[in-house]
Amino acid sequence: SQYADPGLCQDSIAAALNLSPRRLSRIFKDGAGVSIPEYINTVRLDKALEWLESSNLSVYEIIAKVGIENESYFYSLFKKRFGTTPKAYMLRRKLKNV
Repeated sequence: SQYADPGLCQDSIAAALNLSPRRLSRIFKDGAGVSIPEYINTVRLDKALEWLESSNLSVYEIIAKVGIENESYFYSLFKKRFGTTPKAYMLRRKLKNV
């Protein structure tokens, strides 16, 4: 659950691995095909979606649990990834289940 740490970033990972951030970035991107920040955000958004679907947590509680400190940034990332806002996503989901 390291993804929930708001301080998790390329620099902190590089320091823990005793690598330069640039070298870590290159290694990671070559292996995973995405940058470290993109990967961290993907993990956070996937977990947020999981909690939206399976818990009674509010969007604000979920934002805090996934380690994103800026609410508008979360909404922007969510909309870019899933094509809708978290609230609209849940509304559509509830309507489908009626």
